[in-house]
Amino acid sequence: MNSTCDAYIIFGEDKIDDLSLQLQ
Repeated sequence: MNSTCDAYIIFGEDKIDDLSLQLQ
């Protein structure tokens, strides 16, 4: 979860959706 939070800060909301799909 921490990595996701960091990614949220670094990449922003728009990128989180893509990252979430890739992580899954």
